[in-house]
Parts: sequence; C-alpha cells; structure tokens
Amino acid sequence: MEQNIEASVINLWLERNAPKIPLTDKSMFRLVWSDDQFEIRTGTKIYYFGNKKIAEAEETGKFPKYSWLHHVWVLEMWANPEIAYTPELPDSVNGSFEPIYAFVDPGGNPLPLNQHVVELVIKVALRPKSSSQAIRSRIFSEMAEKEARLDQYTLDAIDTSDMQSLLHHGEAGLVPGNYDILPPNLRRKQDD
Repeated sequence: MEQNIEASVINLWLERNAPKIPLTDKSMFRLVWSDDQFEIRTGTKIYYFGNKKIAEAEETGKFPKYSWLHHVWVLEMWANPEIAYTPELPDSVNGSFEPIYAFVDPGGNPLPLNQHVVELVIKVALRPKSSSQAIRSRIFSEMAEKEARLDQYTLDAIDTSDMQSLLHHGEAGLVPGNYDILPPNLRRKQDD
C-alpha cells in the first residue's frame, strides 16, 4: 500500500514537472508496475506436438512487456517513432515508452521507490550525449584557445620597437663593437 502511494506521488510529480511529449500535454516519463504492462507484438509462433514441430504461423497478440521483470516498479521514457518503431510492435508507429530504470537490485530483489532516484535518472536521461571524440575535440579546442590567449597576453605585455620586432623574427642580429669575426690564428698582428 505504501509503495502505491509513493508511486502516485511520483507520477503526479512527473505529470507536473517532467518534460512533455511533443505536441501533447502528457509527461515524457512515467512510473509503471512491471506486471501491469502489456504490448501488442507480431511474430512467428511455432506449434509443437511433443518434440516435433507441426506448424508455424505469423500472429499478432497481447504479451507481457516485461516478461523478465516481476513485481517491480519501472521508470519509462517516451521514445519518438523514429527511434522506437519496429515492425514486431505495430503500436510503436506512434512512439513507445521504453524502460530506463527498474527498481530492482542485481540479485533481482525489488528496491523501494524513491523520488530522488527518479529525479536523478531523469536528469541523466535528459543530459546531452557526447561521444569521446567530441569531448576530446572540445578539450583540445579549449587548450588551444587558452594558449592563444596566453600568447596574446605575452605579446601585449612586451613593449616592442622596430628593432625588437626584427630581432624577434630573425631579420636582424646583434654584433658587439669589440667582436672580431676572425678566429685568433687568422687575425692580423698589429704592429706597435
């Protein structure tokens, strides 16, 4: 009973605060009981007589949505038809609610409902996705910008003259006045 009240509170919060399905007033997220969810599924049904296959037929019917989850709460997020549509699920042509979190531990035991967990899962689900290449590219771009700003700051801090500029770019050089360019053994001896 306590879980049903908590589920009602969470679903009310989702209706009021979660993003809406485009062009509707329905929440993009919902909390559902796994055993209550069914879907229309099309597939090939195989009929056996003992161990011998006797027939095969294409059929459409109502099946449990979460046949692998029993007696747990599931947080679902609406997926648009471009993502959700599959021929095996005819109703997915209009979009579909897909599971993003089940209140179950790794051992298969149900976990208690918690609105803070729901809010965190929704926050993560709505966060923009980035590939590792996009992240790497953004880091390199930020490093290059920082280096360019540092270089510009350094250049702005130096008061340059024309001679400093020529020296910096290797277009000029300094030669001291007492510098003799010939090695000592080739120098002319000065007469006294």
